[in-house]
Amino acid sequence: MSNGKGKFVIKPFRPYCAMDGAQATEIWYQLQAAIKQIHNKNASSLSFEELYRNAYNLVLHKHGDLLYRGVCDCVRDHLASVAAGVSSKADEQLLEGISTAWSEHQQTMMMVRDILMYMDRTYCQQGNKVKIYDHGLVIFRETIARNPHVRDRLRGLLLDSVAKERAGQLVERLLVKNSLAMLADLGVDGLSVYEDDFEHAFLETTKEFYRQESLDFLSQNTCPDYLTKAEDRFREEHERVRHYLHPSTEPKLKRVMEEELVTNHAQSLVHTERSGVVAMLKESSGGGGEVGGASGGVGGVNKAVGDLRRLYDLLTRVPHTLDVLRTCVCEFVKKVGEELVSDQEKCKDPVEFVKKLLGMRDKYDVVVAHAFRGEKKAQKKLKEAFEEFINADTRCASFLVLYIDELLRSSLKGVTEDEADAKLEKVIVIFRYLQDKDVFESFYKRYLAKRLLAGKSTSEDNERCMIAKLKTECGYHFTSKLEGMFTDMSMSKETMEQFTEHALQADMTEQQDTSGGGDEDQDVVVLENPLTAGAAASSSSSSSSSASSPPPLVGSLVVVLGGAGRESAHGRALAGLASAAVPSPRGAQQLLRKLPGVLPAEAHGAQARVADRLGKRGPEGPLRRRGLQRSRGLNRSNPEPFLWSNEQPAEAALRAQREHVPDVHLDAVQRSRERDAVPGSFKRARDPGGRAEEALGEPVHAETPRVEEGLKREDVEDGDTFTFNHEFTSKLKRVKIPLVSAKETSVASEALPPAVEEDRRHLVEASIVRIMKSRKVMQHNDLIAEVTRQLVARFSPVPNFIKKRIESLIERDYIERDKDDRRLYTYLA
Repeated sequence: MSNGKGKFVIKPFRPYCAMDGAQATEIWYQLQAAIKQIHNKNASSLSFEELYRNAYNLVLHKHGDLLYRGVCDCVRDHLASVAAGVSSKADEQLLEGISTAWSEHQQTMMMVRDILMYMDRTYCQQGNKVKIYDHGLVIFRETIARNPHVRDRLRGLLLDSVAKERAGQLVERLLVKNSLAMLADLGVDGLSVYEDDFEHAFLETTKEFYRQESLDFLSQNTCPDYLTKAEDRFREEHERVRHYLHPSTEPKLKRVMEEELVTNHAQSLVHTERSGVVAMLKESSGGGGEVGGASGGVGGVNKAVGDLRRLYDLLTRVPHTLDVLRTCVCEFVKKVGEELVSDQEKCKDPVEFVKKLLGMRDKYDVVVAHAFRGEKKAQKKLKEAFEEFINADTRCASFLVLYIDELLRSSLKGVTEDEADAKLEKVIVIFRYLQDKDVFESFYKRYLAKRLLAGKSTSEDNERCMIAKLKTECGYHFTSKLEGMFTDMSMSKETMEQFTEHALQADMTEQQDTSGGGDEDQDVVVLENPLTAGAAASSSSSSSSSASSPPPLVGSLVVVLGGAGRESAHGRALAGLASAAVPSPRGAQQLLRKLPGVLPAEAHGAQARVADRLGKRGPEGPLRRRGLQRSRGLNRSNPEPFLWSNEQPAEAALRAQREHVPDVHLDAVQRSRERDAVPGSFKRARDPGGRAEEALGEPVHAETPRVEEGLKREDVEDGDTFTFNHEFTSKLKRVKIPLVSAKETSVASEALPPAVEEDRRHLVEASIVRIMKSRKVMQHNDLIAEVTRQLVARFSPVPNFIKKRIESLIERDYIERDKDDRRLYTYLA
């Protein structure tokens, strides 16, 4: 096309000029000479543009086959001469010779590839030929790498280099790296050459090396030393892969090492007698310091826990071996727990027992958190271990209640809110392990009622916090009765306020003034809720089954309180619970001083019993210890319970003096008591055998100026006589019998409490009826499984127990067996 506005001119095509064979051969000779110059490292004088054009013309004029075969023959001839030189080298120089030959071959083939680029894109692709560079690799592999005089020697030198490095010697990593890279590249389309000529042999020698080394090392060293050695070996092999091995070798190498260093020795490492897991767990609380420290990391725990963590990390490489470790820890914790539970000395003090249990739990919780890195499966195993020995009997449930009682009575006094919450949370952790939660509930109701009635709780907030935690764990139904006790105490306070108003309106202020009392708090609780009253009554000794009517003083109190609350009583009778009485001298005195014609009363126990006897009329005669012991039932094997008291000792003595009672026989007192005692609703509290003698002997020696001549010792024996001293008057002294509180019998028992057993029968039967009512027809095994599922939150019923309840329901016509299938039950509407 001409410049400007000229017309298009179409020129004819030039005629095609075919290249004959002579011309093609001449061009090939030029290319061959250039390739030889490249092999001889004289490529600087060559024109690569001209060489590329010549190769292009040959391919364009259909002489690509001449060019392709000629280049391959030229490369093969050159590598044959190189192979002769490499194979003749000594072993010390073979790696260097191969590395040099490989480097030069790569450079020459890249130049040849640039010249023949057009041939690779057209001729090789159309004719399914291997590209010239890749074909050069094949020629190098067959000519040099797999040369009969080179191949085995090369593999041996590479394996020897690895072995020397494992032994701590220095090797030429660069030569090894180049040789292994050559084998990897010679595979063309894969790693077959690298795998066949090196990797398989490398893995076999590695397996044998670590098998022998692990056996020898473990037989001569401890488990922690082995763990350190294994960690070092894994780290070394990782570095070896990073420096010269092909990345594809790493997973295969790890599998070999894990099998030889971990799998084959997992049992031995865990169960090594003197340095295995058991030894680590024992040492974790021993000389290495406390388990867990302020730092919270590895530095915050002792060496034993650090060793256990290394063992866990090592076994984590082979996950199925961790079961061996978890099982071993679980069995050890279970064994330690069983020893604690079966130790009678440690079980004598429930509070100390629970403290040891909490310490044990904290210790192994830290072990799991640090050594097992908080693994869920390890935590589950630890939980199973604690559950097994804690639920061996019902003692742990009762001990835990006693520990909580001690916390809420005194131990939480003066602590911060966070500290109190932390202590209660630890208790909840142990509570979660309990399967017999109904046993815990039974004891907890009893002791909560006692704390509330006696006002012994350090903080109502702590009480409510504990109940809130129990509610979170077990639901509303578990704590509804416990929460009702607090409502009951509020109602009791309102009732006593009404009583105070009633007392004032009845013009009782005169007796209050004559008694010298003030307007102090009254220590009487009126229980509106039958639950709280029942819990208070159940806290008395179970062995005391007889009842007695209250003395006149208490009868007067019942009348007055009943009159004060008649409007809101709704037909309910007011009954006293002597077993729930708590020594409260000031409160009882202030209340009773409001009653007309009644002297103040104080406390219970030996003090009140002696005061009661001294204040009653009887025939003249000495007060003898034998008669005291006989009348009061103070023999050690069968101590008699005590009911109520009327007067204080000092006031009883003054009354006796005013009424000219010279002395008192307690035999007559006993007869009087037996005459007055009638069955009633007042429960009695046990008096500790032998403690009344101490209560009586102490004031006789300490306070009374005149005693019989024969008594000049500190103890009281059979035959001793006590005579009232009519001449004694003193404004500075008063006779006071010390307060003796009855010690509570231990709630610890391996047997299930009868009340709990009765509740379980009702719960199982109710669950069976509820299930059968909804299902109508059900198989025996399905019914057992469903009942267990519904009740497992409170306790774990055994199948035999459920079967007995099913039989009972069949007898009572709630359900029946199918006539054809005896294991099929049908609900009877």
